[in-house]
Amino acid sequence: MNRHGVIHYTEDDIRYIAIGNHMKESDVYEMYRTGCCWKLYERAFIRMFPAGKVVVNGKGYDLILNDQRFEIRCLNGYVQFSQSSNTGKGRDFSEKSLRTKMEEIVGYIIIDVLSFPHVDWWYIMVDEIKELRKEKLISKKTAADRCRFYRALEYLTADEYDADDYI
Repeated sequence: MNRHGVIHYTEDDIRYIAIGNHMKESDVYEMYRTGCCWKLYERAFIRMFPAGKVVVNGKGYDLILNDQRFEIRCLNGYVQFSQSSNTGKGRDFSEKSLRTKMEEIVGYIIIDVLSFPHVDWWYIMVDEIKELRKEKLISKKTAADRCRFYRALEYLTADEYDADDYI
């Protein structure tokens, strides 16, 4: 699997999405850029990975490729790698919960939803997340704002990507 890919939505795609959902095209852009639900990109991932299986019912992972489990996260202002039950107002980060999550999956697929309609995505393996935490390139709670995420990606790929191209 390539580390990086792009999902291209055409103007026709956007028009059909708007018509099918009885909404304005401007609302489609807003909806896709919020990242509130990665499943909006589900069909694109099924086309890209026909051997893969998108998992529903919240089993702790979102996509199975070659019997490997991946969690999918959206990057808008930031990306969060820990479980959603550990994030948000009134919730505490749990190192144990994070370790459990990282034992269940092999990696994360990160979707940069702000780049819609040409949506960049990357995958990052669990071992790489651990390395990024150790090197303090992402926070202890495994969150990264856009700038930190792209700097971390640049670190992982031996300068294959220039973070300034994405920030």
